[in-house]
Amino acid sequence: MALAAAGLGPDDTIVAAVSGGPDSMVLLDCLVAARRRGGPAVHVAHLNHGLRGEASKVAETVVCHARDAGLPVTAGTPHDYPVGGTEGAPSEDAARRARWTFLRDVARSVSAARIATGHTRNDQAETVIMNLARGSGLRGLSGMRADDGEILRPLLKVSRRDVAAYVKARQLVVDRDPLNETPRFRRNRVRHEALPLLDDIYPGAVNAIARSAEVLAGEIDGLPLYVQSADGRRMPLHPERAAVPEGVFPATFVAAVRAMGGRRQLGAAQFGAVARALREDTHGRWVDLTDGTHAFVRDGAVVLYPERVRDGNWRPPVSLTVPGEARVPGGSVIAELVEGENWRGRRGAADGCALDHERLRGRTLTLRAPAPHERVRPARGEDTRDLARLLRSRGVAADIASGMPVLDVDGSAVCVPGVWRDAGFAPRPDARLVVALHARWDVIRPPGARA
Repeated sequence: MALAAAGLGPDDTIVAAVSGGPDSMVLLDCLVAARRRGGPAVHVAHLNHGLRGEASKVAETVVCHARDAGLPVTAGTPHDYPVGGTEGAPSEDAARRARWTFLRDVARSVSAARIATGHTRNDQAETVIMNLARGSGLRGLSGMRADDGEILRPLLKVSRRDVAAYVKARQLVVDRDPLNETPRFRRNRVRHEALPLLDDIYPGAVNAIARSAEVLAGEIDGLPLYVQSADGRRMPLHPERAAVPEGVFPATFVAAVRAMGGRRQLGAAQFGAVARALREDTHGRWVDLTDGTHAFVRDGAVVLYPERVRDGNWRPPVSLTVPGEARVPGGSVIAELVEGENWRGRRGAADGCALDHERLRGRTLTLRAPAPHERVRPARGEDTRDLARLLRSRGVAADIASGMPVLDVDGSAVCVPGVWRDAGFAPRPDARLVVALHARWDVIRPPGARA
């Protein structure tokens, strides 16, 4: 187990993601054994997706097993974390998003140091192949990390065959989910079709792919790290937040933490968690530091906070005129009127979008936060999706998604600058006038700087 390497001890808590399957039950058994030897406390988390008839029975089995082992357990329900779809035909991405939302909610509620999952060496190979097929860069080809500061994967070097042998030796009661066999899911096809074929052509391919990911991860982790400027980046709102200035990590980071009031020495676990978040260019991750200080890492920038925060839905809506500017929490949204010819030769703003002026003429424009359970159409011809989940799938951290500005036209969402736009409001090729909308975020000053 990699608990000591992660800097985790008896005063820490790990949330164990337990589905009831072989991998997760082996993970739980190992974590319980580690706890007896002075390892971190374990809190079991199980999400019942409700996607098959036996789901409630599996949830009951996991809960009973956890309680018999003397462990606290949180069980999520389909009502609290819906995934949509029908029995036997769920959405793979929706199920994954619901699962991670649930796990992060549990981790936040118990102040967990990590979320532990049962990913194995076979899962690593599958992930690399899928990332390669999607056209990934070096980070995608380096696969999953054994410890990325948020997620701990103690079984990442263990094969699925070894897991099966452990289950048999320990006589563990495990669930065999038929959804892991259905060809409807891409990962299942990679698992049951692509990798066995590749392993037949190149014996040992699965191990080689996983080993290559590990080697590449080590090379990437060895590159010098830099903290990017937080200027122009949307970050969680708090009156006492402070930006780590642009510079070399960790020197710049340590100086900012000390200027924020941190007195105790930062440990390897904190440095490692921030470093991993910077290397992975995460879209938003909290890292607990020292003396009550917390870091939020997003897109290479780091902002320090005296507490974890999550932006809420702001009210009331704010009127917007064209041309004009309107204040929203954390910044401003600017609407410019641009001639079509000029717009077509102009680069769009990072947090902006273009709208057809004729579609907006004479209509009421307001800015507001996403409404609960609001559904929008990602692109022309696609089914509607929950807006908050769409934002998160497009790189907007959950901690700021609920406070992002939405342009509302006569009561309907039309765009979130830089993230999504209703295709019906896109400028026509021959548009004479275009409304250029972009968000400008407030500058976050470094620790100790005066306003």
